[in-house]
Amino acid sequence: MATRIQFENSSDIGVFSKLTNSYCLCAIQGSTNFYSAFESELGDVIPIVHTSIGGTRIIGRLTAGNRHGLLVPSTTTDQELQHLRNSLPDAVAIQRVEERLSALGNVIACNDYVALVHPDVDRETEEIIADVLKVEVFRQTIADNVLVGSYCAITNQGGLVHPKTSVQDQDELSSLLQIPLVAGTVNRGSDVIGAGLVVNDWTAFTGLDTTATEISVIEAAFSTFSHVIFCILDTDILVQNCKARALPLLSERCVTRLLTAGHKLSLYPDLLISVLVRPFFIGTTKSLGLGAVSSHPCIHILLM
Repeated sequence: MATRIQFENSSDIGVFSKLTNSYCLCAIQGSTNFYSAFESELGDVIPIVHTSIGGTRIIGRLTAGNRHGLLVPSTTTDQELQHLRNSLPDAVAIQRVEERLSALGNVIACNDYVALVHPDVDRETEEIIADVLKVEVFRQTIADNVLVGSYCAITNQGGLVHPKTSVQDQDELSSLLQIPLVAGTVNRGSDVIGAGLVVNDWTAFTGLDTTATEISVIEAAFSTFSHVIFCILDTDILVQNCKARALPLLSERCVTRLLTAGHKLSLYPDLLISVLVRPFFIGTTKSLGLGAVSSHPCIHILLM
Protein backbone atom coordinates (compact mmCIF):
# COMPACT_ATOMS: atom_id res chain seq x y z
CA MET A 1 0.00 0.00 0.00
CA ALA A 2 1.19 3.52 -0.78
CA THR A 3 2.15 5.64 2.23
CA ARG A 4 1.37 9.36 2.34
CA ILE A 5 4.13 11.50 3.87
CA GLN A 6 5.44 15.07 3.93
CA PHE A 7 8.92 16.58 3.99
CA GLU A 8 8.57 19.47 6.42
CA ASN A 9 5.56 21.26 4.83
CA SER A 10 6.10 19.97 1.31
CA SER A 11 4.29 17.10 -0.39
CA ASP A 12 7.00 16.96 -3.08
CA ILE A 13 8.70 14.04 -1.39
CA GLY A 14 10.33 12.91 -4.63
CA VAL A 15 12.43 16.08 -4.47
CA PHE A 16 13.90 15.08 -1.11
CA SER A 17 14.26 11.30 -1.44
CA LYS A 18 15.34 8.57 -3.84
CA LEU A 19 14.10 4.98 -3.60
CA THR A 20 15.36 1.86 -5.40
CA ASN A 21 15.26 -1.89 -4.77
CA SER A 22 18.61 -1.88 -2.96
CA TYR A 23 18.81 1.48 -1.12
CA CYS A 24 16.94 4.62 -0.14
CA LEU A 25 18.35 8.16 0.05
CA CYS A 26 16.76 10.80 2.28
CA ALA A 27 17.65 14.48 2.55
CA ILE A 28 19.29 15.57 5.79
CA GLN A 29 17.62 17.73 8.44
CA GLY A 30 14.08 16.56 7.69
CA SER A 31 11.36 15.87 10.23
CA THR A 32 11.32 12.73 12.36
CA ASN A 33 8.01 11.67 10.83
CA PHE A 34 9.52 11.75 7.34
CA TYR A 35 12.36 9.43 8.29
CA SER A 36 10.26 7.12 10.46
CA ALA A 37 7.89 6.42 7.54
CA PHE A 38 10.81 5.09 5.49
CA GLU A 39 12.30 3.26 8.47
CA SER A 40 9.07 1.42 9.26
CA GLU A 41 8.66 0.15 5.68
CA LEU A 42 12.28 -0.31 4.63
CA GLY A 43 14.47 -0.39 7.74
CA ASP A 44 14.89 -4.17 7.88
CA VAL A 45 15.26 -4.59 4.13
CA ILE A 46 17.53 -1.98 2.54
CA PRO A 47 19.86 0.77 3.87
CA ILE A 48 18.36 4.23 4.36
CA VAL A 49 21.04 6.87 3.88
CA HIS A 50 20.71 10.47 5.09
CA THR A 51 22.71 12.70 2.77
CA SER A 52 22.98 15.94 0.84
CA ILE A 53 24.13 16.46 -2.75
CA GLY A 54 26.22 19.52 -3.55
CA GLY A 55 25.27 20.93 -0.15
CA THR A 56 21.56 20.88 -1.03
CA ARG A 57 18.64 18.72 0.12
CA ILE A 58 17.00 18.23 -3.28
CA ILE A 59 18.67 14.85 -3.66
CA GLY A 60 15.77 13.21 -5.48
CA ARG A 61 16.04 15.64 -8.37
CA LEU A 62 19.83 15.61 -8.55
CA THR A 63 20.45 11.85 -8.52
CA ALA A 64 19.37 8.87 -10.61
CA GLY A 65 19.79 5.22 -9.75
CA ASN A 66 18.57 1.65 -9.55
CA ARG A 67 19.61 -1.50 -7.69
CA HIS A 68 22.84 -1.66 -9.71
CA GLY A 69 24.14 1.87 -9.29
CA LEU A 70 23.77 5.53 -8.38
CA LEU A 71 24.60 8.54 -10.56
CA VAL A 72 25.35 11.87 -8.88
CA PRO A 73 26.08 15.29 -10.46
CA SER A 74 29.46 16.95 -10.68
CA THR A 75 28.48 19.32 -7.83
CA THR A 76 28.62 16.40 -5.36
CA THR A 77 31.46 17.00 -2.90
CA ASP A 78 34.17 14.44 -2.16
CA GLN A 79 32.87 14.13 1.40
CA GLU A 80 29.32 13.41 0.20
CA LEU A 81 30.62 10.88 -2.33
CA GLN A 82 32.64 9.07 0.34
CA HIS A 83 29.65 9.03 2.70
CA LEU A 84 27.55 7.39 -0.03
CA ARG A 85 30.26 4.83 -0.79
CA ASN A 86 30.50 3.93 2.90
CA SER A 87 26.72 3.68 3.36
CA LEU A 88 25.48 1.88 0.24
CA PRO A 89 25.92 -1.86 -0.47
CA ASP A 90 29.20 -2.83 -2.13
CA ALA A 91 27.31 -4.11 -5.17
CA VAL A 92 26.00 -0.59 -5.91
CA ALA A 93 28.31 1.33 -8.24
CA ILE A 94 28.48 5.08 -7.61
CA GLN A 95 29.54 7.46 -10.37
CA ARG A 96 29.91 11.23 -10.49
CA VAL A 97 28.70 12.51 -13.87
CA GLU A 98 29.98 15.59 -15.70
CA GLU A 99 26.74 16.56 -17.41
CA ARG A 100 25.42 19.99 -18.42
CA LEU A 101 21.90 18.85 -17.48
CA SER A 102 22.98 18.31 -13.89
CA ALA A 103 19.56 17.59 -12.33
CA LEU A 104 19.93 13.93 -13.18
CA GLY A 105 16.70 12.91 -11.46
CA ASN A 106 14.78 15.20 -13.82
CA VAL A 107 16.41 13.96 -17.02
CA ILE A 108 16.65 10.20 -16.28
CA ALA A 109 13.84 7.77 -15.44
CA CYS A 110 14.92 4.18 -14.92
CA ASN A 111 14.17 0.80 -13.43
CA ASP A 112 16.65 -2.06 -13.16
CA TYR A 113 16.64 -2.80 -16.89
CA VAL A 114 15.71 0.26 -18.97
CA ALA A 115 16.35 4.00 -18.74
CA LEU A 116 14.51 6.84 -20.47
CA VAL A 117 16.63 9.97 -20.82
CA HIS A 118 16.32 13.58 -21.96
CA PRO A 119 16.91 13.79 -25.73
CA ASP A 120 19.79 16.25 -25.25
CA VAL A 121 21.98 14.44 -22.74
CA ASP A 122 25.60 14.01 -23.81
CA ARG A 123 26.60 10.83 -25.60
CA GLU A 124 29.21 10.20 -22.90
CA THR A 125 26.53 10.49 -20.21
CA GLU A 126 24.36 8.01 -22.09
CA GLU A 127 27.24 5.50 -22.04
CA ILE A 128 27.82 6.05 -18.32
CA ILE A 129 24.12 5.45 -17.62
CA ALA A 130 24.25 2.18 -19.56
CA ASP A 131 27.47 1.01 -17.87
CA VAL A 132 26.80 2.01 -14.26
CA LEU A 133 23.08 1.26 -14.08
CA LYS A 134 23.31 -1.77 -16.41
CA VAL A 135 20.33 -0.66 -18.48
CA GLU A 136 19.28 -0.12 -22.07
CA VAL A 137 19.03 3.63 -22.72
CA PHE A 138 16.38 5.34 -24.85
CA ARG A 139 16.10 9.06 -25.60
CA GLN A 140 12.43 9.85 -25.11
CA THR A 141 9.84 12.46 -24.13
CA ILE A 142 6.76 12.06 -21.94
CA ALA A 143 3.69 13.87 -23.33
CA ASP A 144 6.10 16.11 -25.28
CA ASN A 145 8.03 16.96 -22.08
CA VAL A 146 11.77 16.40 -22.26
CA LEU A 147 12.14 16.06 -18.47
CA VAL A 148 11.33 12.37 -18.43
CA GLY A 149 12.39 11.92 -14.81
CA SER A 150 9.96 14.60 -13.67
CA TYR A 151 6.90 13.36 -15.55
CA CYS A 152 6.98 9.61 -14.88
CA ALA A 153 7.93 7.02 -12.28
CA ILE A 154 8.77 3.45 -13.28
CA THR A 155 9.68 0.20 -11.55
CA ASN A 156 10.21 -3.34 -12.82
CA GLN A 157 6.49 -3.95 -12.35
CA GLY A 158 4.81 -0.90 -13.88
CA GLY A 159 4.84 2.83 -14.36
CA LEU A 160 2.88 6.04 -13.86
CA VAL A 161 3.15 8.71 -16.55
CA HIS A 162 1.96 12.27 -17.21
CA PRO A 163 -1.87 12.41 -17.44
CA LYS A 164 -1.75 13.91 -20.94
CA THR A 165 0.31 11.05 -22.37
CA SER A 166 -1.61 9.74 -25.37
CA VAL A 167 -2.63 6.09 -25.62
CA GLN A 168 -0.31 5.70 -28.59
CA ASP A 169 2.63 7.11 -26.61
CA GLN A 170 1.76 4.89 -23.65
CA ASP A 171 1.81 1.84 -25.91
CA GLU A 172 5.15 2.88 -27.40
CA LEU A 173 6.73 3.49 -23.99
CA SER A 174 5.26 0.28 -22.60
CA SER A 175 6.78 -1.62 -25.50
CA LEU A 176 10.20 -0.07 -24.82
CA LEU A 177 10.05 -0.67 -21.09
CA GLN A 178 8.25 -4.03 -21.25
CA ILE A 179 5.99 -3.01 -18.35
CA PRO A 180 2.36 -1.83 -18.15
CA LEU A 181 1.89 1.96 -17.90
CA VAL A 182 -0.92 4.06 -16.46
CA ALA A 183 -1.50 7.81 -16.86
CA GLY A 184 -2.24 9.64 -13.62
CA THR A 185 -1.47 12.41 -11.17
CA VAL A 186 -0.20 12.88 -7.62
CA ASN A 187 -0.71 15.49 -4.90
CA ARG A 188 -4.26 16.42 -5.84
CA GLY A 189 -3.82 16.82 -9.60
CA SER A 190 -0.10 17.52 -10.01
CA ASP A 191 1.35 16.12 -13.24
CA VAL A 192 4.92 16.24 -11.89
CA ILE A 193 4.93 12.55 -10.99
CA GLY A 194 8.61 12.33 -10.07
CA ALA A 195 8.30 15.13 -7.50
CA GLY A 196 5.33 13.64 -5.67
CA LEU A 197 6.10 9.91 -5.71
CA VAL A 198 8.95 7.51 -4.91
CA VAL A 199 8.39 3.83 -5.53
CA ASN A 200 10.20 0.52 -5.83
CA ASP A 201 9.06 -3.05 -6.52
CA TRP A 202 7.28 -3.56 -3.23
CA THR A 203 6.34 -0.20 -1.71
CA ALA A 204 5.44 3.36 -2.64
CA PHE A 205 5.54 6.72 -0.86
CA THR A 206 3.56 9.70 -2.07
CA GLY A 207 2.92 13.27 -0.98
CA LEU A 208 0.44 14.00 1.80
CA ASP A 209 -1.83 15.88 -0.63
CA THR A 210 -2.37 12.78 -2.78
CA THR A 211 -6.06 11.81 -2.89
CA ALA A 212 -7.55 8.36 -2.30
CA THR A 213 -8.40 8.12 -6.00
CA GLU A 214 -4.84 8.94 -6.99
CA ILE A 215 -3.52 6.35 -4.54
CA SER A 216 -5.78 3.67 -6.01
CA VAL A 217 -4.35 4.46 -9.46
CA ILE A 218 -0.80 4.34 -8.09
CA GLU A 219 -1.39 0.99 -6.43
CA ALA A 220 -2.92 -0.40 -9.61
CA ALA A 221 -0.01 0.94 -11.71
CA PHE A 222 2.70 -0.54 -9.51
CA SER A 223 0.80 -3.53 -8.10
CA THR A 224 1.70 -2.57 -4.53
CA PHE A 225 -0.64 -4.82 -2.63
CA SER A 226 0.52 -7.49 -0.19
CA HIS A 227 -0.29 -11.14 -0.86
CA VAL A 228 2.98 -13.00 -0.57
CA ILE A 229 6.22 -13.24 1.34
CA PHE A 230 9.30 -13.70 -0.77
CA CYS A 231 12.97 -14.31 -0.35
CA ILE A 232 15.41 -13.10 -3.00
CA LEU A 233 18.63 -15.07 -3.18
CA ASP A 234 20.95 -13.11 -5.37
CA THR A 235 24.63 -12.21 -5.50
CA ASP A 236 23.77 -8.51 -5.32
CA ILE A 237 21.16 -8.40 -2.59
CA LEU A 238 19.69 -10.70 0.06
CA VAL A 239 16.22 -9.88 1.33
CA GLN A 240 14.40 -12.29 3.60
CA ASN A 241 10.79 -12.42 4.73
CA CYS A 242 9.99 -9.08 3.16
CA LYS A 243 6.35 -8.29 2.40
CA ALA A 244 6.04 -8.16 -1.35
CA ARG A 245 3.21 -7.27 -3.66
CA ALA A 246 1.72 -9.73 -6.12
CA LEU A 247 1.56 -8.72 -9.73
CA PRO A 248 -1.72 -8.27 -11.59
CA LEU A 249 -2.67 -10.94 -14.07
CA LEU A 250 -0.73 -10.45 -17.29
CA SER A 251 -2.34 -11.17 -20.63
CA GLU A 252 -1.09 -13.98 -22.84
CA ARG A 253 0.09 -11.36 -25.34
CA CYS A 254 2.13 -9.58 -22.69
CA VAL A 255 3.64 -12.85 -21.46
CA THR A 256 4.52 -13.83 -25.03
CA ARG A 257 6.16 -10.44 -25.56
CA LEU A 258 8.22 -10.89 -22.40
CA LEU A 259 9.30 -14.34 -23.51
CA THR A 260 10.32 -13.17 -26.98
CA ALA A 261 12.26 -10.32 -25.35
CA GLY A 262 14.40 -12.95 -23.66
CA HIS A 263 13.00 -12.97 -20.13
CA LYS A 264 13.02 -16.41 -18.51
CA LEU A 265 9.51 -17.20 -17.31
CA SER A 266 8.14 -20.50 -16.13
CA LEU A 267 4.44 -20.59 -16.94
CA TYR A 268 1.85 -22.89 -15.46
CA PRO A 269 -1.47 -21.43 -16.72
CA ASP A 270 -3.65 -23.63 -14.51
CA LEU A 271 -1.83 -22.44 -11.38
CA LEU A 272 -0.52 -18.95 -12.04
CA ILE A 273 -2.51 -15.81 -11.44
CA SER A 274 0.69 -13.77 -11.75
CA VAL A 275 4.02 -14.33 -13.43
CA LEU A 276 7.63 -13.53 -12.80
CA VAL A 277 8.57 -10.33 -14.64
CA ARG A 278 12.34 -10.09 -14.97
CA PRO A 279 14.33 -11.48 -12.07
CA PHE A 280 12.51 -9.89 -9.15
CA PHE A 281 8.86 -10.82 -8.81
CA ILE A 282 6.90 -14.03 -8.61
CA GLY A 283 3.69 -15.87 -9.33
CA THR A 284 1.12 -17.08 -6.82
CA THR A 285 -1.24 -20.04 -6.99
CA LYS A 286 -4.94 -19.75 -7.63
CA SER A 287 -5.79 -20.93 -4.14
CA LEU A 288 -3.26 -18.58 -2.46
CA GLY A 289 -2.41 -21.35 -0.05
CA LEU A 290 -0.82 -24.30 -1.77
CA GLY A 291 2.88 -23.67 -2.12
CA ALA A 292 4.69 -21.54 -4.66
CA VAL A 293 5.13 -21.59 -8.41
CA SER A 294 8.46 -20.45 -9.80
CA SER A 295 11.46 -22.14 -11.37
CA HIS A 296 13.65 -19.04 -11.28
CA PRO A 297 16.94 -19.95 -9.52
CA CYS A 298 17.06 -16.68 -7.55
CA ILE A 299 13.53 -16.82 -6.14
CA HIS A 300 12.00 -18.72 -3.25
CA ILE A 301 8.40 -17.93 -2.36
CA LEU A 302 6.35 -18.56 0.76
CA LEU A 303 2.66 -17.79 0.65
CA MET A 304 1.14 -15.98 3.62
